[in-house]
Amino acid sequence: MKKNIFVTIIFLMLFVFSFATNNVLLESVVNDVGVGETLVIKLEENGSTGFIWNYSLSNPDLIKLIGEKTINPNEEKSPEKQMSGAPYFKEWTFKVNKSGEGTIIFSLYRPWENPDTAIDFKVYNLKAYDSMNLKEGQNTLSIDEVGMIELDENPSTGYSWTYNIDDSESPLNISKKIVKSDSKLLGASNKVIFEISSSKSGTYKIIFEYKRPWEDDPIKTFEYDIEVVDSVSPEESLTEITKDQLAYIELYENPTTGYTWNYEITNKKVLEFYKKEIITDENSGTIGMGSEIKFSFEPVSEGKAFISFKYYRNWENPEKSTNIISFNTDMFFVVVVK
Repeated sequence: MKKNIFVTIIFLMLFVFSFATNNVLLESVVNDVGVGETLVIKLEENGSTGFIWNYSLSNPDLIKLIGEKTINPNEEKSPEKQMSGAPYFKEWTFKVNKSGEGTIIFSLYRPWENPDTAIDFKVYNLKAYDSMNLKEGQNTLSIDEVGMIELDENPSTGYSWTYNIDDSESPLNISKKIVKSDSKLLGASNKVIFEISSSKSGTYKIIFEYKRPWEDDPIKTFEYDIEVVDSVSPEESLTEITKDQLAYIELYENPTTGYTWNYEITNKKVLEFYKKEIITDENSGTIGMGSEIKFSFEPVSEGKAFISFKYYRNWENPEKSTNIISFNTDMFFVVVVK
C-alpha cells in the first residue's frame, strides 16, 4: 500500500512538472526607438490570392506613415521568365514623431472580408525616447535621430570634457548642455550632456577626453563608434508553441476598481481560450487589493493567431481602455502553432 502511494505521488509530480514545462509565456518584444528615427517594415504579399496586408496603429500620434511601395522582383525578369501570380514585397516607412509607447499591427486578409478572417499577423511594439542613450563602443542611429552621452564633469578641479571626431568633414551635429548639481557642497560635480545627430548616413568615431586645458594627457578617455543608417527594421513579437503546449500571460488585476482584463482572439481556428485563474492574492482579506491573474490559451490547429488585451470597465467604451501594467495602452500578441 505504501509502495502504491509512493508511485502515485511520483506520477503526480511528473505530471505537474510536465504540465509546467508545457506552458509558454506570451512573448512581448519592445523596440527602443528615438524621435526622428525612420522605421521600415517589409513583408511578402501575393495579391493574386486576394490576401492583402493592412496595418493599424495603437497610438497614431506616436508615428506616421511617410512612404509605401511595392517591390516586385518578377518585373525585373524578361517577359518569358515572368511567373503569373508570383509573390512580391510591400514596404512601409514610418517616422517616429514623439516620445511614448505604441504598437504597429499588420493583418493579412481579403479586403472584402471581415478583418477577423485574417490568417497572418505581425506585431511591432515601440517605446520612443526623445534621445537614445549611447554607450562606449558600437552604436547605431538613424538619420535625424538624436543620441545622448551623459558624463560627470567638475570644473572646480580644472578638468572638462572635450571631443574629437576622426572625420574632419563629418556631418555629425554635436551640442553640449550642462546640468548643474543640486548639491550645496562646494565643488560638487555637474552633469554634461552631449546630443549627437546627423543628416547623412555613415560611420564615425568620437573620442571624448577628460583633461585640464593646459595639460596634454587626459585622465579619462571614452570612444564611441556611431553608425548612422537611413532606417532600421523593428523586431516583431512572436510566440511559438506546439500542439501539446499552452500559451499564457500573467497580469495584475484589481476588480474592486471596476477594471478587469478582457481579451479577443482573431483566428479561433488556431487558438482558443483555456482558462483564467488567480495565481496570487495580495494581502488576502484586505479590501481593495488586487491579484495576479493568469490567462491560458490552447492550440486547436497549426497556423497563426492574434490576441489583444484591454484593461477597462465593462460598462465603458473599450477604446478608452487604460493599461496600468504595460508600456502600451493595449497589449497585443501573435501566437504560432506548429
